[in-house]
Amino acid sequence: MIAEIKSLTRKHPLTLVSPDYGRTKWGDKIAKGAGIPCTTADKKRFASDKVIVGQVSAAVKGRVALICDDMIRTAGTIGKAAERCREAGAVGVGFQATHLILAGEAREILRAADPIVVMGADTFPGVQSDELLTVYSVAGLIAEKLGKHFGF
Repeated sequence: MIAEIKSLTRKHPLTLVSPDYGRTKWGDKIAKGAGIPCTTADKKRFASDKVIVGQVSAAVKGRVALICDDMIRTAGTIGKAAERCREAGAVGVGFQATHLILAGEAREILRAADPIVVMGADTFPGVQSDELLTVYSVAGLIAEKLGKHFGF
């Protein structure tokens, strides 16, 4: 996915946004690999399915905010982060997550954000690329790691 993020930078000035402080180190690694700046949103969770995303740095102003998280389940966090990024001056948003679970109204929330991209891995059953999603296979990576571990 780093290659895809790098290719997006040829079309759009990107800033990677971690939706909470727990993902900051991970976001920094992705941003470094892609050669783009990184910032973190201020998220507070007050119920299992309720979040408040307080503010996002002005680092997104005039740029596309690529919001990266470990999973998109209901799209609540990532949807709120997209709203805050636009309020902070982002000219667009995109989403990247390892796990695309997409429960309930997640697809509608993602579509409403009008993202330039929604990308993730095929780690959840039934998730495939379509008009909204760009899904990457992890099979090659798993095979490579198993091969190194077992010596084949």
